[in-house]
Amino acid sequence: MRLTPKFTTTEELNAYRHALARGENPAEESRPGSDSLVMTYQAGGVLYGAAFWGKSARPLWHYRFRTAEQRQENIDRFWSGLAGHQELKAKQAADRKARSSISAVEINGVRCSVHGVKTLEGKHVPAWYMKGTLINGALAITICAKNYGDNLPRELGRIENDTDVQTDYFDKDRVRFLDGTPEYAALLPLAA
Repeated sequence: MRLTPKFTTTEELNAYRHALARGENPAEESRPGSDSLVMTYQAGGVLYGAAFWGKSARPLWHYRFRTAEQRQENIDRFWSGLAGHQELKAKQAADRKARSSISAVEINGVRCSVHGVKTLEGKHVPAWYMKGTLINGALAITICAKNYGDNLPRELGRIENDTDVQTDYFDKDRVRFLDGTPEYAALLPLAA
């Protein structure tokens, strides 16, 4: 197992990265708005390339290539994958922000929010909301307790829990609301 040293300055990190590319014609490429770096070099007539991400001293990949076209194709694939990753992260952050701005919904006095359910007594039960199709083809939103010991409040409706202690099968509380009910329409933003 090779241990990577810890660096206190950016100059030390860059010097370590350049020591990896110990060959002829070293070149590096970075993109604006990205903290990634691709280094290319040639040693003994063989083409090499290495990609670094963030402050990591260890490369994400460090390959040798038969042709310059193969190397450039791999580098282009790396940059496009990185751009796709950044787009996905931005989309996930926007989704999280949109979800956190959803206000709580009240069903039979029980407050349902993004983080879970609050009982009439004020106890918080962590839960998640799933939108899906049942076996019979009906659309439904299911509220599931996140933990085995948490009990959903009975005021929500018919709670299902198929725990069987004799066969060591444990289940979590869940309640379903079918499409067409006012609860389904109210819970739709939470289940998205």
